[in-house]
Amino acid sequence: MVIYMNERKSNIKRYVNIAMIAAALCFAAVALVDRAYPPPVPVDVMRLDAAAYGGVLVAPYDAVRQDGAGCEYVYIIRENRAEKRGIITAAEYADGFEVFEGISDGAMVVMNPDDLSGEHVRIRPHRR
Repeated sequence: MVIYMNERKSNIKRYVNIAMIAAALCFAAVALVDRAYPPPVPVDVMRLDAAAYGGVLVAPYDAVRQDGAGCEYVYIIRENRAEKRGIITAAEYADGFEVFEGISDGAMVVMNPDDLSGEHVRIRPHRR
């Protein structure tokens, strides 16, 4: 019986050691993931609604940007990430540009995307 008790204590110590090692590995893995994936950037977003302009899709001025080559683009929300999307604009309205091509009705666009550091940035949307 004494041998059994000593063997049992040894097994308990072994399980405790394994659990402590597993916890330490999980903590280290979480720390690595936090460094690899920065926290989401809080941004204001707006859902585009063509019905509000009589069937014309209008992107707000605050959402439309232009690159060095003069091409216009917006950042749309896709799977909680900001994705850069090239657009072609047509007429100009009081609130923004008519979008002729590039995005569709119902798209969620980032307002004032200047805080984004690039494409596919994780975001935390805040609707206007």
